[in-house]
Amino acid sequence: MAKPGRCLSHIKSEGYTMSATNSREVATTVQLLHWTGTLLPAYSAARICYSKVGFDGIKPLESEAAMGEWLRDRVLKRGHWGILEHIHFTFGVSGISRACSHQLVRHRIASYAQQSQRYVDKADFKYITPPSVAENPEALQFYRELMDELGEKYEKLQGILRTANPEANNEKINEDARFIIPNACETQIVVTINGRQLTEISCKRLCSRAQWEIRAMFEQIRTITQATVPVVFDNLGPDCAWGKCKEGGCGRAAMYPKAKGW
Repeated sequence: MAKPGRCLSHIKSEGYTMSATNSREVATTVQLLHWTGTLLPAYSAARICYSKVGFDGIKPLESEAAMGEWLRDRVLKRGHWGILEHIHFTFGVSGISRACSHQLVRHRIASYAQQSQRYVDKADFKYITPPSVAENPEALQFYRELMDELGEKYEKLQGILRTANPEANNEKINEDARFIIPNACETQIVVTINGRQLTEISCKRLCSRAQWEIRAMFEQIRTITQATVPVVFDNLGPDCAWGKCKEGGCGRAAMYPKAKGW
């Protein structure tokens, strides 16, 4: 079990991999930077609801798996998901587009820190290529040419603005030049989220009706979370993983069979 504060750089999952060789095209990588490190806070929070003796009488069970099973059987099966708000995860996400990050930050019960396009010079920016474009030679050629052109235009606009205002610092130049950067531009973001919200977002973003990129991102988050925390997140998935689909039948239920014990 990882201890709180430890960087879990060895626990990561890589998503859609480009078949192209263009060095500016990147794929999503999610890395677990930190998590609470134990289910004990959630276990203690659940036990105190029914305890007469107070916190001194609450002792951890013999293993994380045992606490996970207790939470599953005594609390989560009854729908008391708020207890998972007492554990937190911090993920480092790279290789996603601004189009994807704009969707992500709509989930407001989470904390975000995103790479700035003002303080970070985006000359020769990396970008994400949609699978439908990557699989179509004509579309891919057009797309790459457009990304190259926008990169050149960005640098040219920087030069024009710098010539017009020699005393402007780089941040001032970048904050206006960034207006021509496309949604495809790669960004990096740190996300801190509690266990309950992670479950609720996954229900929406792992559904086939979600956009492909954020769905791929949450597939990686699902893999990492299930490998890190026993039992509690075994059934992490879209609504159909829990027995019913709120989207009118997304067709992915077979991908998320209900985990043993749920």
